[in-house]
Amino acid sequence: MSTERPSSYVVGLDLVRFACTLMVCVFHLSWHKAEMVTAMPFGWIGVQVFFVISGVVIANSAARASPLQFLKSRFLRLYPAAWLAAVVNFGLLLSVPLTVFGAAGVWVDPTPRALWYSLVLGGTTFLTSAYWTLPIELAFYGLILLAIFGGGVRRFLPVARLLVLASVPYCILLSRSLVAGFELGWLEFGYGPKNMFLLRHGIYFAIGMYFWLLNSQRRLALLDRVLLALVLLGAGLEIFARAMQIVGSYAPGPAGPMSVGFLVSGALAIFAVLAAIIYLSLRHARDWVPRPAVARTVRSLGLLTYPFYLIHEILGATVLHAAQQRGLGPAGALLVALPVIGATAWLIAMHGEPLLRRAIERLLGWQGRATRATLPR
Repeated sequence: MSTERPSSYVVGLDLVRFACTLMVCVFHLSWHKAEMVTAMPFGWIGVQVFFVISGVVIANSAARASPLQFLKSRFLRLYPAAWLAAVVNFGLLLSVPLTVFGAAGVWVDPTPRALWYSLVLGGTTFLTSAYWTLPIELAFYGLILLAIFGGGVRRFLPVARLLVLASVPYCILLSRSLVAGFELGWLEFGYGPKNMFLLRHGIYFAIGMYFWLLNSQRRLALLDRVLLALVLLGAGLEIFARAMQIVGSYAPGPAGPMSVGFLVSGALAIFAVLAAIIYLSLRHARDWVPRPAVARTVRSLGLLTYPFYLIHEILGATVLHAAQQRGLGPAGALLVALPVIGATAWLIAMHGEPLLRRAIERLLGWQGRATRATLPR
């Protein structure tokens, strides 16, 4: 198997990542408001696309890394920004009435326990709901780490196969239970830590890994072409299940309650388009090379997506409340909130995170970058 990776910057990954962050943000700040519920009703699909991007990027960053290098790079990527975001989030929770978040439809937990879990990125509760995806990411990192110990890139294909064979049957069972109306019992994971088994979301990491493997090898064996088709079907079933589970939580809009068919069709269409962009961006990375100034701008957008995602609910609800108190309507308040969240995320990503990361490297004796992957981290 060839392990050659593209030397060009894959601009499409950061563009998709940033688009997904905006989608998730607008969704979370609008879906409980009757007058805004149609602003981005499919925005939750951005999380699934995040997992696909992780499958690509983590496979790439691990391909030439030792176990220690991989651990360093993942720690420095996840934790400094998360710690700074937790400071912002907890500070706002201490200074803003909790009714503000309830009015915005944003779930929060202002307890020290939730703060601790938001710092370690694991546990049963967090400062706000967006953090639920991070233990899933960590579980995937752990699986990749085992693959590195077991033989490096040669083990990535078995990992992708394992994720398909574990996740697709679960998604079939999950979607069937929602249609037929029977309970899964212990196998209903909700948003809890049992998702770290990757039975539900492993399909998305597998898609990303297969995209990366296709880009590395230029072809897949017949078995893996079948598994890729199967995992794409599994993704469709998981998206259907998510729509079924959350449709009742939307505020009734001007045309009445949201329909499952509308949610599923829109989410599937967006997922298909963004997945295609990810694959084509990898395939044509050497051809689609932006000018340096454009690449720097898009790279900055990609870097700020992680803190943006972590702070968008609490900071967004705070700004929405302040803007509406000054007479702005819901749409105008949202247009104010987005750049405020973006500016705060930019300060974290461009200034706070690098300073904290360098301090950690000095403290632990880690000099320089842990890996030099060419794809966005």
